[in-house]
Amino acid sequence: MKKTLFITTVFLCMTALFSSQTYAQVFTNYTTANTSTTLCNNANFSFGIDAGGNKWFGTWYGVSKFDGTNWTTYTTEDGLADNFVSSLAIDAKGNLWFGTYGGGVSKFDGTIWTTYTAADGLAANKIKSIAVDADGSLWFGTYGGGVSKFDGTIWTTYTTANGLVNDYVNSIAIDVEKNLWFGTTKGVSKFDGTTWANYTTKEGLTDNWVNSIAIDAQGNKWFGTNDGVSKFDDITWKTYKTEDGLIDNDVNSIAIDSTGNKWFGTLKGVSKLNGSIWTTYTTSDGLADNNILLITVDAGENLWFGTSKGVSKFDGTTWTTYSVDGLALNFVRSTAIDSEGNKWFGTNGSGVSKFDGTTWTTYTTKDGLAHNTVYSIAIDAEGNEWFGTDGGGVSKFDGTNWITYSTSDGLAGNKVNSITIDEEGSLWFGTTKGVSKFDGDTWVKYTVSDGLVDNNVTSIAIDAQGNKWFGTWGGVSKFDGNIWITYATNGLLFNVNSELSYKK
Repeated sequence: MKKTLFITTVFLCMTALFSSQTYAQVFTNYTTANTSTTLCNNANFSFGIDAGGNKWFGTWYGVSKFDGTNWTTYTTEDGLADNFVSSLAIDAKGNLWFGTYGGGVSKFDGTIWTTYTAADGLAANKIKSIAVDADGSLWFGTYGGGVSKFDGTIWTTYTTANGLVNDYVNSIAIDVEKNLWFGTTKGVSKFDGTTWANYTTKEGLTDNWVNSIAIDAQGNKWFGTNDGVSKFDDITWKTYKTEDGLIDNDVNSIAIDSTGNKWFGTLKGVSKLNGSIWTTYTTSDGLADNNILLITVDAGENLWFGTSKGVSKFDGTTWTTYSVDGLALNFVRSTAIDSEGNKWFGTNGSGVSKFDGTTWTTYTTKDGLAHNTVYSIAIDAEGNEWFGTDGGGVSKFDGTNWITYSTSDGLAGNKVNSITIDEEGSLWFGTTKGVSKFDGDTWVKYTVSDGLVDNNVTSIAIDAQGNKWFGTWGGVSKFDGNIWITYATNGLLFNVNSELSYKK
């Protein structure tokens, strides 16, 4: 199966398309450009832990170092060969080696940067994987050039001409007998320093596209592929797929903890294999994102998961997420500002983030939020925050307590696209199944049977006369409290309205 490399730019979305109201405001985007004290980018392609316990993250926009408290970012301006860091390794002397996707390899001794490229002897400048052997030699898996070995002085390249099964090398592992195992896009190669042995689906590998390799204490080799996991004990192959308990067959990464648990990072979350028992972890448990790019276990047995939307740490009980600037997720669907100047951001799957100008606080379903995807936010005169969610209904937060309202309470639909508050303090909720008005005690529902042009209501605005205007998938409806008037394509440019704005 051919796999194409897709790189997703994670960015802060604050566009009118997803907001329920329009304000004349000056926005500062909290992204990687604003600070060097946080993770420099949420997409993490490589990870390493040095002897001092510092965590190093290779991202699309450079390298981030985390000492447990402070973040330091390194980019091409500091000496890094290229900002897209696809692989990372640390040698016995503490030197950090960063494989980039186009700029070759950078070595960093803590002070001095040294770059190696194809001009120096590297097989290719696109580096997919790095490993350090017992003799201190570096092995670089490249994208199209095979494997390069560097002993500190001499470069040696191995390709299909030497016996490598394929020149696109995604992963490298070294067993206790010093054999090197290379996972490629066309199978696995084993190299003992002299002889090559290749393994493909013909031998028992579940799929030839091998993303990751791990070797357990018993010497079993575990291969993460595009179609499940293969275990190889040097004689017999065993395959694990979704029907066995794996959450997804596209396995990007594998790690093994000190107790022998196998952790598999997939496109749909993480699976843990403890003997014969499978446990699954996803965003609903605390993961930053379900697309797991890498997994590492630190000395304290904490699991670190690099995802396309930040880094998650799991100590076996508690999840901690590290992402750009402290925002729970960079895909922001809704915003609001309260009377104290706090900014509230509703995200696409990671809850709500509050920013007081200094500190970020995130609220999720674990705190009381109805759903972690928040389409709309409004703040009433008493300072209560109201969050319209994707299927969970509406959550009200008074700063301490959470209350959720759903269809069982009188809400028209549980997917709440928009919220507006009228001059009397009543809340109007635009849902996918009509409009609801709530005065704090009584719910009133309006649908097409009452005069609304379409039940899928995406936006609401109120004019100076108190008329309510509803943007829907079928046009615009105006409601003066008694009479409904519909505006559709007989004058409207297009019937689907994502936002209405009324400026006094």
